[in-house]
Amino acid sequence: MDGGALLGHDYSFDKGEALMQKTREQWLEEGDNHLKAEQYRESIEAYSKAVELDPDDAETYCKRGNAQEGLKRYGRAIADYDKAIELEPYSPQFYRARGDAYCEVKKHEKGIADYSEAIDLSDDDWQLISLYERRGDAYAALFDIDSAIADFQEAIDRNSRRGYADWDLVKKITALNLYKLGKDKGYI
Repeated sequence: MDGGALLGHDYSFDKGEALMQKTREQWLEEGDNHLKAEQYRESIEAYSKAVELDPDDAETYCKRGNAQEGLKRYGRAIADYDKAIELEPYSPQFYRARGDAYCEVKKHEKGIADYSEAIDLSDDDWQLISLYERRGDAYAALFDIDSAIADFQEAIDRNSRRGYADWDLVKKITALNLYKLGKDKGYI
């Protein structure tokens, strides 16, 4: 029996006290550092501790979802993105992240729906360029060639208004047009 117990005090150390030693921000920083180093398990652990301290922070769920994707745990990632969207339904980044996860598991229709929602919510031109390209890739995966070309063209137009040329998008459109031509001619 220790001295504290003899005096009627319980000085035992419990997990709740250990968890409270770090702040939510410290757990987030630790999770971010692990994520950058591609230490996904450690990142998930840190983000989970941050969630315990603040279960209403949508950004933390999104970050944990990103780490889950790093381990190819797409179902868990989608669940985290679902929670982030539930908490902040007007954030385009959460829809983009979930759209990416859906596309990784070949659920392109759901990915397209999420990219479309993100496009509707976003007012950032750089983000929109990326969203149109991602949605175009999802359309292309479904062989919806005309929709894919339209999205790639929108991304190109937005880039050119900013003075940039994205030759990868031009190549994608060229490849899709060649595919379409080959299909129309009966070669494919």
